[in-house]
Amino acid sequence: MPKPTTDASWEVEVSEKTGRPIRWNGQNFQYYKKLMEIAARKTSAELFQVMTGVKKYDENFSDLQKSAWEAWQVDIQELIFSSVCTDMGQQLMDLEDGTSMWKYLCDRYEGTANEQTKAMTKRQLYAQLESAKCNKTGKVEAHLNYMSRLKGRLQTVGMTLDDAVFSGMLVSSLPTNDRFDRLRGFVDAGMTCVDTSEKVVAMAITFDKANQADGQLNRAYSNGKFSQGQQNKSGGGSQDKTKEGNENAHPKGKGKTRACFVCGSTEHIKVNCPNRANKQSGYEENEEKLALVNEVDGEQVVMYIDDVFYVPDAEYGLFSPGLAHEQGFEFDYDQETRSFVISMEGRTVVVAKPHEATWGFEVTHPSLGSGVGPEDRPLANFTLAEGVGTLKLWHERLCHTCPQYLKTMVDKEMVQGMMITKRQQDTCDACHLGKQKKKKHRKKLDRATHEPNQVVYADLLFPSKENGSRKASDIVNNHLKEYVLWAKRQAGRLVKKVLTYKIKQVLTDKGGEFVNEAMEACP
Repeated sequence: MPKPTTDASWEVEVSEKTGRPIRWNGQNFQYYKKLMEIAARKTSAELFQVMTGVKKYDENFSDLQKSAWEAWQVDIQELIFSSVCTDMGQQLMDLEDGTSMWKYLCDRYEGTANEQTKAMTKRQLYAQLESAKCNKTGKVEAHLNYMSRLKGRLQTVGMTLDDAVFSGMLVSSLPTNDRFDRLRGFVDAGMTCVDTSEKVVAMAITFDKANQADGQLNRAYSNGKFSQGQQNKSGGGSQDKTKEGNENAHPKGKGKTRACFVCGSTEHIKVNCPNRANKQSGYEENEEKLALVNEVDGEQVVMYIDDVFYVPDAEYGLFSPGLAHEQGFEFDYDQETRSFVISMEGRTVVVAKPHEATWGFEVTHPSLGSGVGPEDRPLANFTLAEGVGTLKLWHERLCHTCPQYLKTMVDKEMVQGMMITKRQQDTCDACHLGKQKKKKHRKKLDRATHEPNQVVYADLLFPSKENGSRKASDIVNNHLKEYVLWAKRQAGRLVKKVLTYKIKQVLTDKGGEFVNEAMEACP
Protein backbone atom coordinates (compact mmCIF):
# COMPACT_ATOMS: atom_id res chain seq x y z
CA MET A 1 0.00 0.00 0.00
CA PRO A 2 1.49 3.37 -0.94
CA LYS A 3 2.31 5.66 1.96
CA PRO A 4 0.27 8.88 1.95
CA THR A 5 2.26 12.06 1.58
CA THR A 6 1.58 15.78 1.69
CA ASP A 7 3.72 16.77 -1.30
CA ALA A 8 2.84 17.12 -4.96
CA SER A 9 3.18 13.34 -5.57
CA TRP A 10 -0.11 12.85 -3.70
CA GLU A 11 -1.96 14.94 -6.27
CA VAL A 12 -4.17 13.25 -8.89
CA GLU A 13 -3.72 14.52 -12.44
CA VAL A 14 -7.04 15.36 -14.10
CA SER A 15 -7.68 15.97 -17.80
CA GLU A 16 -8.88 19.48 -18.64
CA LYS A 17 -11.07 18.23 -21.50
CA THR A 18 -12.86 15.25 -19.93
CA GLY A 19 -12.44 15.95 -16.20
CA ARG A 20 -11.32 12.35 -15.63
CA PRO A 21 -8.10 11.18 -13.93
CA ILE A 22 -5.16 10.42 -16.19
CA ARG A 23 -1.89 8.54 -15.57
CA TRP A 24 -3.01 7.50 -12.07
CA ASN A 25 -0.48 5.34 -10.23
CA GLY A 26 -1.98 4.64 -6.81
CA GLN A 27 -1.85 8.05 -5.11
CA ASN A 28 -4.87 9.43 -3.20
CA PHE A 29 -7.30 6.63 -4.03
CA GLN A 30 -10.26 8.33 -2.33
CA TYR A 31 -10.04 11.29 -4.69
CA TYR A 32 -9.49 9.02 -7.68
CA LYS A 33 -12.44 6.84 -6.71
CA LYS A 34 -14.78 9.81 -6.41
CA LEU A 35 -13.80 11.13 -9.84
CA MET A 36 -14.31 7.70 -11.43
CA GLU A 37 -17.73 7.29 -9.83
CA ILE A 38 -18.77 10.72 -11.14
CA ALA A 39 -17.55 9.77 -14.63
CA ALA A 40 -19.52 6.50 -14.52
CA ARG A 41 -22.68 8.28 -13.38
CA LYS A 42 -22.36 10.85 -16.15
CA THR A 43 -22.21 8.01 -18.67
CA SER A 44 -25.25 6.13 -17.34
CA ALA A 45 -26.78 5.05 -14.04
CA GLU A 46 -26.67 1.38 -15.07
CA LEU A 47 -22.93 1.63 -15.74
CA PHE A 48 -22.33 2.98 -12.22
CA GLN A 49 -24.36 0.14 -10.68
CA VAL A 50 -22.49 -2.49 -12.68
CA MET A 51 -19.07 -1.00 -11.80
CA THR A 52 -19.77 -0.80 -8.05
CA GLY A 53 -21.32 -4.29 -7.93
CA VAL A 54 -24.87 -3.19 -7.11
CA LYS A 55 -26.13 -4.81 -10.29
CA LYS A 56 -24.73 -8.32 -10.79
CA TYR A 57 -24.72 -10.81 -13.62
CA ASP A 58 -27.57 -13.35 -13.76
CA GLU A 59 -27.48 -16.60 -15.70
CA ASN A 60 -31.12 -16.11 -16.67
CA PHE A 61 -30.33 -12.95 -18.67
CA SER A 62 -31.74 -12.85 -22.16
CA ASP A 63 -29.51 -12.40 -25.18
CA LEU A 64 -30.27 -8.68 -25.26
CA GLN A 65 -29.40 -8.29 -21.57
CA LYS A 66 -26.20 -10.29 -22.02
CA SER A 67 -25.07 -8.08 -24.89
CA ALA A 68 -25.83 -4.99 -22.80
CA TRP A 69 -23.85 -6.47 -19.90
CA GLU A 70 -20.84 -7.09 -22.16
CA ALA A 71 -21.07 -3.52 -23.48
CA TRP A 72 -21.08 -2.18 -19.90
CA GLN A 73 -18.01 -4.24 -19.03
CA VAL A 74 -16.18 -2.90 -22.08
CA ASP A 75 -17.09 0.67 -21.09
CA ILE A 76 -15.80 0.10 -17.56
CA GLN A 77 -12.55 -1.35 -18.88
CA GLU A 78 -12.10 1.60 -21.21
CA LEU A 79 -12.85 4.04 -18.37
CA ILE A 80 -10.28 2.42 -16.08
CA PHE A 81 -7.54 1.85 -18.66
CA SER A 82 -7.75 5.45 -19.88
CA SER A 83 -7.25 6.75 -16.33
CA VAL A 84 -4.29 4.66 -15.11
CA CYS A 85 -0.65 4.62 -16.12
CA THR A 86 0.98 1.84 -18.11
CA ASP A 87 2.40 0.01 -15.07
CA MET A 88 -0.98 -0.05 -13.38
CA GLY A 89 -2.68 -1.16 -16.58
CA GLN A 90 -0.32 -4.13 -16.86
CA GLN A 91 -1.53 -5.36 -13.47
CA LEU A 92 -5.18 -5.13 -14.54
CA MET A 93 -4.87 -6.83 -17.94
CA ASP A 94 -5.30 -10.36 -16.57
CA LEU A 95 -8.70 -9.60 -14.98
CA GLU A 96 -11.67 -10.82 -16.99
CA ASP A 97 -14.06 -7.84 -16.90
CA GLY A 98 -14.44 -4.23 -15.75
CA THR A 99 -16.24 -5.06 -12.50
CA SER A 100 -13.37 -7.32 -11.42
CA MET A 101 -10.87 -4.58 -12.23
CA TRP A 102 -12.72 -2.01 -10.12
CA LYS A 103 -13.13 -4.46 -7.23
CA TYR A 104 -9.41 -5.24 -7.35
CA LEU A 105 -8.51 -1.54 -7.07
CA CYS A 106 -10.91 -0.98 -4.17
CA ASP A 107 -9.72 -4.03 -2.23
CA ARG A 108 -6.06 -3.18 -2.78
CA TYR A 109 -6.01 0.52 -1.95
CA GLU A 110 -8.77 0.55 0.67
CA GLY A 111 -7.45 -2.50 2.49
CA THR A 112 -10.76 -4.40 2.34
CA ALA A 113 -9.51 -7.62 0.77
CA ASN A 114 -10.04 -9.60 4.00
CA GLU A 115 -10.50 -9.03 7.72
CA GLN A 116 -6.81 -9.30 8.52
CA THR A 117 -5.96 -6.71 5.87
CA LYS A 118 -8.64 -4.41 7.26
CA ALA A 119 -7.21 -4.70 10.77
CA MET A 120 -3.67 -3.96 9.60
CA THR A 121 -4.89 -0.99 7.58
CA LYS A 122 -6.76 0.42 10.58
CA ARG A 123 -3.69 0.20 12.79
CA GLN A 124 -1.47 1.78 10.16
CA LEU A 125 -3.81 4.71 9.45
CA TYR A 126 -4.48 5.37 13.13
CA ALA A 127 -0.73 5.37 13.84
CA GLN A 128 -0.19 7.85 11.04
CA LEU A 129 -2.84 10.14 12.52
CA GLU A 130 -1.27 9.96 15.98
CA SER A 131 2.26 10.67 14.73
CA ALA A 132 1.38 13.40 12.22
CA LYS A 133 3.16 16.68 13.00
CA CYS A 134 3.35 19.94 11.10
CA ASN A 135 6.69 21.74 10.97
CA LYS A 136 7.00 25.41 11.86
CA THR A 137 7.86 26.25 8.25
CA GLY A 138 5.39 23.79 6.75
CA LYS A 139 2.05 24.54 5.12
CA VAL A 140 -0.68 24.20 7.74
CA GLU A 141 -3.55 23.93 5.27
CA ALA A 142 -1.87 21.08 3.35
CA HIS A 143 -1.18 19.28 6.64
CA LEU A 144 -4.84 19.54 7.70
CA ASN A 145 -5.98 18.19 4.34
CA TYR A 146 -3.59 15.27 4.76
CA MET A 147 -5.11 14.38 8.14
CA SER A 148 -8.63 14.65 6.72
CA ARG A 149 -7.67 12.16 4.00
CA LEU A 150 -6.41 9.72 6.64
CA LYS A 151 -9.71 10.02 8.49
CA GLY A 152 -11.62 9.32 5.26
CA ARG A 153 -9.57 6.19 4.64
CA LEU A 154 -10.31 4.99 8.18
CA GLN A 155 -14.02 5.34 7.50
CA THR A 156 -13.58 3.33 4.29
CA VAL A 157 -12.12 0.32 6.10
CA GLY A 158 -14.93 0.46 8.68
CA MET A 159 -13.37 2.40 11.56
CA THR A 160 -15.35 5.43 12.70
CA LEU A 161 -13.26 8.04 14.48
CA ASP A 162 -14.99 10.21 17.07
CA ASP A 163 -15.14 13.89 16.12
CA ALA A 164 -13.77 15.05 19.48
CA VAL A 165 -10.84 12.64 19.24
CA PHE A 166 -10.05 13.82 15.72
CA SER A 167 -10.22 17.48 16.82
CA GLY A 168 -7.69 16.72 19.54
CA MET A 169 -5.40 15.06 17.00
CA LEU A 170 -5.64 18.10 14.75
CA VAL A 171 -4.64 20.68 17.36
CA SER A 172 -1.92 18.39 18.78
CA SER A 173 -0.24 18.14 15.37
CA LEU A 174 -0.01 21.93 14.90
CA PRO A 175 3.28 23.76 15.64
CA THR A 176 3.79 25.69 18.87
CA ASN A 177 3.02 29.43 18.87
CA ASP A 178 0.69 31.84 20.64
CA ARG A 179 -2.30 31.47 18.34
CA PHE A 180 -2.18 27.68 17.99
CA ASP A 181 -1.70 27.36 21.76
CA ARG A 182 -4.84 29.45 22.18
CA LEU A 183 -6.65 27.12 19.74
CA ARG A 184 -5.59 24.09 21.78
CA GLY A 185 -7.01 25.80 24.87
CA PHE A 186 -10.34 26.35 23.07
CA VAL A 187 -10.55 22.63 22.20
CA ASP A 188 -9.61 21.52 25.73
CA ALA A 189 -12.26 23.84 27.18
CA GLY A 190 -14.93 22.43 24.85
CA MET A 191 -16.01 25.81 23.49
CA THR A 192 -18.81 25.91 20.92
CA CYS A 193 -16.62 27.73 18.37
CA VAL A 194 -14.52 24.56 17.98
CA ASP A 195 -17.02 21.80 18.84
CA THR A 196 -16.57 20.10 15.40
CA SER A 197 -13.51 19.16 13.40
CA GLU A 198 -14.63 21.42 10.53
CA LYS A 199 -14.63 24.44 12.85
CA VAL A 200 -11.19 23.49 14.17
CA VAL A 201 -9.81 23.30 10.62
CA ALA A 202 -11.34 26.67 9.68
CA MET A 203 -9.96 28.42 12.77
CA ALA A 204 -6.53 26.82 12.31
CA ILE A 205 -6.37 28.13 8.75
CA THR A 206 -7.39 31.60 9.99
CA PHE A 207 -4.68 31.59 12.65
CA ASP A 208 -2.13 30.42 10.05
CA LYS A 209 -3.01 33.38 7.79
CA ALA A 210 -2.50 35.73 10.74
CA ASN A 211 0.90 34.16 11.49
CA GLN A 212 1.95 34.63 7.87
CA ALA A 213 0.92 38.30 8.00
CA ASP A 214 2.96 38.83 11.17
CA GLY A 215 5.98 37.25 9.52
CA GLN A 216 5.72 39.56 6.53
CA LEU A 217 5.48 42.62 8.78
CA ASN A 218 8.49 41.51 10.79
CA ARG A 219 10.55 41.03 7.64
CA ALA A 220 9.48 44.45 6.35
CA TYR A 221 10.48 46.24 9.57
CA SER A 222 13.74 44.30 9.90
CA ASN A 223 15.18 45.86 6.69
CA GLY A 224 16.47 48.91 8.59
CA LYS A 225 13.49 51.28 8.64
CA PHE A 226 12.42 50.46 12.19
CA SER A 227 15.99 50.47 13.58
CA GLN A 228 16.72 53.81 11.89
CA GLY A 229 13.67 55.36 13.58
CA GLN A 230 14.85 54.08 16.95
CA GLN A 231 18.26 55.64 16.36
CA ASN A 232 16.73 59.03 15.59
CA LYS A 233 14.76 58.90 18.86
CA SER A 234 17.67 57.83 21.05
CA GLY A 235 20.08 60.59 19.91
CA GLY A 236 23.78 60.58 19.21
CA GLY A 237 24.69 57.89 21.71
CA SER A 238 22.92 55.22 19.72
CA GLN A 239 24.64 56.37 16.53
CA ASP A 240 28.02 55.83 18.15
CA LYS A 241 26.95 52.34 19.19
CA THR A 242 25.75 51.61 15.68
CA LYS A 243 29.08 52.70 14.24
CA GLU A 244 30.92 50.51 16.73
CA GLY A 245 28.62 47.63 15.84
CA ASN A 246 29.35 48.06 12.14
CA GLU A 247 33.08 48.07 12.81
CA ASN A 248 32.80 44.87 14.85
CA ALA A 249 30.55 43.19 12.30
CA HIS A 250 32.89 43.99 9.40
CA PRO A 251 36.47 43.99 10.70
CA LYS A 252 39.15 45.29 8.39
CA GLY A 253 40.96 42.68 6.38
CA LYS A 254 38.27 40.03 6.82
CA GLY A 255 35.52 39.30 4.35
CA LYS A 256 34.20 41.57 1.62
CA THR A 257 34.33 45.33 2.26
CA ARG A 258 31.36 47.48 1.31
CA ALA A 259 31.85 51.09 0.20
CA CYS A 260 29.40 53.96 0.54
CA PHE A 261 27.56 54.83 -2.69
CA VAL A 262 27.56 58.57 -1.79
CA CYS A 263 31.15 59.37 -0.78
CA GLY A 264 32.96 56.06 -1.50
CA SER A 265 34.17 55.53 2.07
CA THR A 266 34.52 52.00 3.45
CA GLU A 267 33.91 53.14 7.05
CA HIS A 268 30.13 53.30 6.62
CA ILE A 269 27.33 52.53 4.16
CA LYS A 270 24.90 54.78 2.31
CA VAL A 271 22.29 54.84 5.11
CA ASN A 272 24.75 56.24 7.68
CA CYS A 273 26.63 58.59 5.30
CA PRO A 274 27.00 62.14 6.77
CA ASN A 275 27.23 63.68 3.28
CA ARG A 276 23.84 62.31 2.28
CA ALA A 277 21.88 65.02 4.11
CA ASN A 278 24.15 67.77 2.72
CA LYS A 279 23.66 66.49 -0.82
CA GLN A 280 19.87 66.38 -0.45
CA SER A 281 19.81 69.92 0.95
CA GLY A 282 21.89 71.09 -2.02
CA TYR A 283 19.16 70.00 -4.44
CA GLU A 284 16.91 72.84 -3.35
CA GLU A 285 19.71 75.40 -3.76
CA ASN A 286 20.29 74.39 -7.41
CA GLU A 287 16.60 74.71 -8.39
CA GLU A 288 15.82 77.88 -10.33
CA LYS A 289 13.76 79.40 -13.16
CA LEU A 290 15.22 79.08 -16.66
CA ALA A 291 14.54 80.71 -20.05
CA LEU A 292 15.09 78.60 -23.16
CA VAL A 293 15.06 79.51 -26.84
CA ASN A 294 13.47 77.02 -29.21
CA GLU A 295 12.78 77.06 -32.96
CA VAL A 296 9.21 76.37 -34.11
CA ASP A 297 8.31 76.59 -37.84
CA GLY A 298 11.43 78.64 -38.55
CA GLU A 299 10.76 81.18 -35.78
CA GLN A 300 12.51 81.39 -32.44
CA VAL A 301 10.29 81.09 -29.38
CA VAL A 302 11.29 81.82 -25.78
CA MET A 303 9.85 79.61 -23.04
CA TYR A 304 10.21 79.83 -19.24
CA ILE A 305 10.18 76.77 -16.99
CA ASP A 306 10.37 76.64 -13.18
CA ASP A 307 11.98 74.21 -10.73
CA VAL A 308 14.95 73.49 -12.99
CA PHE A 309 17.74 71.46 -11.40
CA TYR A 310 21.18 72.26 -12.77
CA VAL A 311 23.57 69.34 -13.25
CA PRO A 312 27.13 70.34 -14.21
CA ASP A 313 28.68 68.74 -17.33
CA ALA A 314 25.40 67.08 -18.31
CA GLU A 315 25.34 66.16 -22.01
CA TYR A 316 21.55 66.08 -22.33
CA GLY A 317 18.70 67.59 -20.33
CA LEU A 318 15.53 65.82 -19.26
CA PHE A 319 12.14 67.48 -19.67
CA SER A 320 9.44 66.23 -17.27
CA PRO A 321 5.92 66.35 -18.78
CA GLY A 322 4.40 65.98 -15.31
CA LEU A 323 6.15 69.04 -13.85
CA ALA A 324 5.52 71.00 -17.04
CA HIS A 325 1.81 70.22 -16.89
CA GLU A 326 1.68 71.55 -13.32
CA GLN A 327 3.23 74.81 -14.55
CA GLY A 328 0.52 75.31 -17.20
CA PHE A 329 2.01 73.65 -20.28
CA GLU A 330 -0.34 71.71 -22.57
CA PHE A 331 0.55 68.62 -24.60
CA ASP A 332 -0.81 67.31 -27.90
CA TYR A 333 0.27 64.39 -30.08
CA ASP A 334 0.36 64.54 -33.89
CA GLN A 335 -0.48 61.14 -35.36
CA GLU A 336 0.93 61.91 -38.82
CA THR A 337 4.36 63.19 -37.79
CA ARG A 338 4.47 61.25 -34.48
CA SER A 339 5.54 64.42 -32.70
CA PHE A 340 4.58 65.90 -29.33
CA VAL A 341 3.45 69.53 -29.49
CA ILE A 342 3.92 71.51 -26.25
CA SER A 343 2.04 74.80 -25.99
CA MET A 344 1.66 77.56 -23.42
CA GLU A 345 -1.48 79.77 -23.44
CA GLY A 346 -2.32 78.65 -26.97
CA ARG A 347 1.19 79.33 -28.33
CA THR A 348 3.37 76.45 -29.53
CA VAL A 349 6.72 76.55 -27.76
CA VAL A 350 8.17 73.06 -28.37
CA VAL A 351 7.80 70.39 -31.04
CA ALA A 352 9.44 67.17 -29.81
CA LYS A 353 10.27 64.76 -32.63
CA PRO A 354 10.98 61.03 -32.23
CA HIS A 355 14.64 59.99 -32.03
CA GLU A 356 14.93 56.19 -31.87
CA ALA A 357 13.07 55.31 -28.62
CA THR A 358 12.73 58.84 -27.18
CA TRP A 359 11.40 62.26 -28.16
CA GLY A 360 13.75 65.24 -28.14
CA PHE A 361 14.11 68.89 -29.12
CA GLU A 362 16.98 71.37 -29.34
CA VAL A 363 17.07 74.54 -27.23
CA THR A 364 19.63 77.16 -26.29
CA HIS A 365 20.04 79.82 -23.61
CA PRO A 366 19.55 83.51 -24.54
CA SER A 367 23.03 84.32 -23.26
CA LEU A 368 24.57 82.01 -25.88
CA GLY A 369 23.13 83.93 -28.83
CA SER A 370 20.06 83.81 -30.98
CA GLY A 371 20.89 80.66 -32.95
CA VAL A 372 19.33 77.38 -31.98
CA GLY A 373 22.03 74.84 -32.75
CA PRO A 374 25.48 75.16 -34.31
CA GLU A 375 26.21 77.97 -36.80
CA ASP A 376 26.78 77.31 -40.53
CA ARG A 377 25.15 73.92 -40.25
CA PRO A 378 25.47 72.18 -43.65
CA LEU A 379 22.24 70.96 -45.16
CA ALA A 380 22.19 68.39 -47.93
CA ASN A 381 19.52 66.19 -49.46
CA PHE A 382 21.37 63.11 -50.58
CA THR A 383 18.28 61.73 -52.28
CA LEU A 384 18.00 64.75 -54.56
CA ALA A 385 21.73 64.83 -55.25
CA GLU A 386 21.94 61.16 -56.23
CA GLY A 387 18.38 60.65 -57.41
CA VAL A 388 19.02 61.18 -61.15
CA GLY A 389 19.99 58.04 -62.99
CA THR A 390 19.11 55.69 -65.80
CA LEU A 391 16.60 52.91 -65.44
CA LYS A 392 19.44 50.39 -65.55
CA LEU A 393 21.25 52.17 -62.71
CA TRP A 394 18.15 52.24 -60.48
CA HIS A 395 17.47 48.62 -61.43
CA GLU A 396 20.90 47.63 -60.10
CA ARG A 397 20.66 49.89 -57.02
CA LEU A 398 17.39 48.36 -55.87
CA CYS A 399 18.54 44.74 -56.11
CA HIS A 400 17.31 44.14 -59.68
CA THR A 401 13.73 45.21 -59.03
CA CYS A 402 11.32 44.87 -61.94
CA PRO A 403 11.76 47.88 -64.30
CA GLN A 404 8.01 48.35 -64.56
CA TYR A 405 7.79 48.77 -60.77
CA LEU A 406 10.53 51.40 -60.90
CA LYS A 407 8.63 53.36 -63.54
CA THR A 408 5.49 53.23 -61.39
CA MET A 409 7.42 54.53 -58.37
CA VAL A 410 8.70 57.50 -60.38
CA ASP A 411 5.36 58.29 -62.05
CA LYS A 412 3.45 58.26 -58.76
CA GLU A 413 6.25 60.13 -56.91
CA MET A 414 6.46 57.45 -54.27
CA VAL A 415 10.15 58.28 -53.63
CA GLN A 416 11.03 61.92 -53.26
CA GLY A 417 13.92 62.95 -55.54
CA MET A 418 13.98 59.76 -57.63
CA MET A 419 14.23 60.59 -61.36
CA ILE A 420 14.94 58.43 -64.41
CA THR A 421 16.72 59.83 -67.47
CA LYS A 422 16.39 56.77 -69.69
CA ARG A 423 13.18 54.78 -69.41
CA GLN A 424 14.32 51.97 -71.69
CA GLN A 425 16.45 49.14 -70.38
CA ASP A 426 18.41 46.54 -72.26
CA THR A 427 18.38 42.88 -71.37
CA CYS A 428 19.79 42.24 -67.89
CA ASP A 429 22.06 39.19 -68.01
CA ALA A 430 22.06 38.79 -64.24
CA CYS A 431 18.25 38.60 -64.13
CA HIS A 432 18.12 36.01 -66.91
CA LEU A 433 20.82 33.95 -65.25
CA GLY A 434 19.00 34.05 -61.92
CA LYS A 435 15.72 32.95 -63.51
CA GLN A 436 17.21 29.96 -65.32
CA LYS A 437 16.29 26.53 -64.07
CA LYS A 438 18.09 23.31 -64.62
CA LYS A 439 16.27 20.91 -66.88
CA LYS A 440 15.12 17.76 -65.17
CA HIS A 441 16.71 14.47 -66.05
CA ARG A 442 14.65 12.31 -68.34
CA LYS A 443 13.39 9.20 -66.64
CA LYS A 444 13.17 7.30 -69.93
CA LEU A 445 15.43 7.86 -72.97
CA ASP A 446 13.75 7.03 -76.29
CA ARG A 447 15.93 7.71 -79.36
CA ALA A 448 13.49 6.12 -81.85
CA THR A 449 16.04 3.55 -83.04
CA HIS A 450 14.79 0.12 -83.97
CA GLU A 451 17.81 -1.74 -85.42
CA PRO A 452 21.59 -1.81 -85.02
CA ASN A 453 23.72 0.72 -86.95
CA GLN A 454 20.70 2.93 -87.55
CA VAL A 455 22.47 5.87 -85.83
CA VAL A 456 26.19 5.90 -84.97
CA TYR A 457 27.90 8.62 -82.89
CA ALA A 458 31.60 9.27 -83.50
CA ASP A 459 34.15 11.64 -81.96
CA LEU A 460 37.90 11.96 -81.51
CA LEU A 461 39.22 12.09 -77.94
CA PHE A 462 42.25 14.16 -76.93
CA PRO A 463 43.90 12.73 -73.79
CA SER A 464 46.26 14.81 -71.64
CA LYS A 465 49.63 15.65 -73.15
CA GLU A 466 51.83 14.28 -70.35
CA ASN A 467 50.53 10.70 -70.12
CA GLY A 468 52.02 9.59 -73.44
CA SER A 469 48.69 8.43 -74.88
CA ARG A 470 47.71 8.96 -78.44
CA LYS A 471 44.43 10.20 -79.81
CA ALA A 472 41.56 7.76 -79.58
CA SER A 473 38.44 7.53 -81.70
CA ASP A 474 35.19 6.70 -79.93
CA ILE A 475 32.30 5.23 -81.93
CA VAL A 476 29.04 4.42 -80.15
CA ASN A 477 26.09 2.57 -81.59
CA ASN A 478 22.79 4.14 -80.60
CA HIS A 479 20.89 0.85 -80.62
CA LEU A 480 21.71 -1.16 -77.51
CA LYS A 481 20.15 -4.56 -77.14
CA GLU A 482 21.00 -7.70 -75.24
CA TYR A 483 20.40 -11.16 -76.62
CA VAL A 484 19.91 -14.23 -74.45
CA LEU A 485 21.83 -17.28 -75.69
CA TRP A 486 20.52 -20.70 -74.87
CA ALA A 487 23.69 -22.32 -76.20
CA LYS A 488 27.15 -21.20 -77.35
CA ARG A 489 26.44 -22.30 -80.88
CA GLN A 490 23.85 -19.50 -81.22
CA ALA A 491 26.52 -16.77 -80.84
CA GLY A 492 27.78 -16.98 -84.41
CA ARG A 493 24.32 -16.65 -85.88
CA LEU A 494 23.45 -13.60 -83.75
CA VAL A 495 26.78 -11.87 -84.52
CA LYS A 496 26.21 -12.45 -88.19
CA LYS A 497 22.72 -11.03 -87.85
CA VAL A 498 24.02 -7.82 -86.28
CA LEU A 499 26.83 -7.39 -88.79
CA THR A 500 24.45 -7.60 -91.72
CA TYR A 501 22.93 -4.17 -90.81
CA LYS A 502 24.43 -1.27 -92.69
CA ILE A 503 25.18 2.12 -91.18
CA LYS A 504 22.40 4.55 -92.11
CA GLN A 505 23.34 7.73 -90.20
CA VAL A 506 26.56 9.02 -88.61
CA LEU A 507 26.44 11.96 -86.18
CA THR A 508 29.65 13.87 -85.44
CA ASP A 509 30.68 17.36 -84.33
CA LYS A 510 31.88 18.08 -87.92
CA GLY A 511 35.47 18.36 -86.82
CA GLY A 512 38.49 18.11 -89.07
CA GLU A 513 38.89 14.43 -88.37
CA PHE A 514 35.57 13.74 -90.09
CA VAL A 515 35.11 16.54 -92.62
CA ASN A 516 37.94 15.85 -95.11
CA GLU A 517 38.55 14.32 -98.50
CA ALA A 518 39.32 10.88 -97.11
CA MET A 519 35.94 10.61 -95.41
CA GLU A 520 34.17 11.86 -98.49
CA ALA A 521 35.89 9.19 -100.55
CA CYS A 522 34.48 6.45 -98.31
CA PRO A 523 31.32 4.80 -99.77
